[in-house]
This record gives sequence, structure tokens and C-alpha cells, in this order.
Amino acid sequence: MTVDASTSPGIGPKAMQKISEDLRYLAGFLPHRVARTVEEAEAADYVEARLREILGTEAVESEPFEAPENAFLVRGSIMLEFVVVSLVATWWPLVGAAYGTVVALLLMADLMGFPMLEGLVPTFTSRNIMGVQRAVAPRRMLVFTAHYDSGMLTPIQRLAETVGTRRLYLLTVGLAVQVVGACLVEGIFQYRGGTVPVLEAYRWAMTWGLAAVGILHFMSGRGEPSRGANFNASGVAAALALAARLREHPLRHCDVLFLFPGAHREGMAGLRAFLARYKAWKPVIQLVHVEGVGMGVPAYVTAEGELSRRADPDLVAAAERAACSRQAVAVELHRPAGAWSARARG
Repeated sequence: MTVDASTSPGIGPKAMQKISEDLRYLAGFLPHRVARTVEEAEAADYVEARLREILGTEAVESEPFEAPENAFLVRGSIMLEFVVVSLVATWWPLVGAAYGTVVALLLMADLMGFPMLEGLVPTFTSRNIMGVQRAVAPRRMLVFTAHYDSGMLTPIQRLAETVGTRRLYLLTVGLAVQVVGACLVEGIFQYRGGTVPVLEAYRWAMTWGLAAVGILHFMSGRGEPSRGANFNASGVAAALALAARLREHPLRHCDVLFLFPGAHREGMAGLRAFLARYKAWKPVIQLVHVEGVGMGVPAYVTAEGELSRRADPDLVAAAERAACSRQAVAVELHRPAGAWSARARG
């Protein structure tokens, strides 16, 4: 579940001062925190130092991991591969249908958080910063995540904001399915000794639509770096403030892990690295992603994702019970935010 937190009336002046200092450094002193830049590394150093200050040196770790240099290149390449599918279908439509099915499945897997071709692009090293506040008598572990990197304002992002991320990718999958379907129908007609010229034109129209979206993904490296005040310097500041609160008042039966993943804007690489490394924790952890703090009224997310829509029902129920006293509202995100990736992996 993703949480849009708000300032608690119980936070004192000293805590508010720390929150302001964290925000000023992450979204003011640093011009941006885009992945694979010096600024992202400086943000990681800052978060690590602050977490050690709060929880103690022994309770904090910095874990490096490899992230794809541009996750959108993989997705864009899959979309552009439908041009090859249509070229093959010009002579052998049934072969094009078979190949197109494979490409469409790769696209859907990528959109559902399982990028099968990610290993084909170069990687860079980023870091996950983690700190643990132990419970008195632990039975479970609660994980709060807040990514410290920021993104870029790119053409594909602007398009997604205009039409809606979920709507855009549902349309993209729809185009892919229509290309495969057209190839299949053409193959059947060819087998029976006939042709349908209008069907070939229709297939190419769908193909060029996919190619256009793919080209926009290829342009994801061109854009204006964002300071990322709401996404997600304020979330980091809120999570650090929560760590300080729980340091003074630890939970009785629940260890709390604070995870600050890097390279989040590169296909949630930091969070996926954490989930892969700590598979054994899966039966005992629940994850809350803190994002978009200070953007309006407090909100909790009941579903998030592009194709699959996921959220932990127990955490959603807990948020619903607390919503009235906090005047929080329920929202659905038409994009993956963070907890979606963990939920998809069980």
C-alpha cells in the first residue's frame, strides 16, 4: 500500500525543523537527484548519515546493487519490435503472429513489473539505505520505503500525464493484440488462397502507433531533471521523522525496517533488488510506500499499477480505520508507485 502522509499535529518544533532541513537539502541544495548522477550519490550519503544519526551506526546498512541505465529503453525496444513483426507478416503472416505473440507477452510482463529483457542494457551501481528499529517482542516486520532519487520531465511522462498512465499502457497492449490478431487472420486467408489488402493496411496502422509510443520511450533520456520535492524528498523527510518517532517509542511486536531505495525511477530497481535479496523475509513482512507527502489532503492508496492492480488488504483495512481521525481519503493510482512491486512478488 502506498501512503500519502501529512504532517501530524503531534510533531514538535524540533522534529519540524529536521523535516525542513531534510527537504531543503534534498530538494533545494541538490538541483536534482536523477539516477546514475553524482547528485543521487550525494542524496544517498545524506540519507545514510541522517539514518545513522537517528537509529545508531550499527542499525544502518548501505547496500549497493546494479540497476539498468535506462529501463524505458527496454520497453521502447519491445514496442518497436512490432515493426519487425509486421515485416515478417508481409510474407509469412502466421510466423508473424507467432513471433508477435512472444513480443506481446514480453511487453505485458514488463508492464506487470517483470522486465525479462532488462539484462540486455548496460547497468550502473546505485545504493539502498536501510535501518532497523527493533521491537520489544517481534513477531512481524513492517517496511517503510521512500525512494530518494528524483525523475525527469520526459515526453513519455508528459503523454502519460495527459492521457493517464494506465489508459496509455492499456491502449498500447490493445494495439499489440490487434497487430497479432491481424497477422493471424491474414495467415488464415493466405492459407485458403486469398488476401485482404485492407487488413494489411490496418495492421501497419496499429504497428506505427506502437512504434510512436516506443520512440517516445527512447527519448526518455532527454528531459528536464526534476528537483523532486514531492517525488520524493518530502517522503524521505517524513520517513526519517517516523524513524525518529519510533526510536523514542518502539512498537512492541513489530520490527520496523526503513528502506530508502535508489534508482527507483529506473523500473523500481532498488526496491526490486531488496525484494530479491531478502526473499526469506516474505512470510513476515508488510510494506508501506511513502510518497507525495504534502501534496494535499492525507491519502491512502487502495490499488496501484498499470495492468495489474494490487494493495495489501490488511494494510488497507488498517488505513481505513485510521482515515476518519486523520481526514484521509482513499485513492487509486493508475501507475505503480512502490508497494505494487512488492505485492506482485507475494
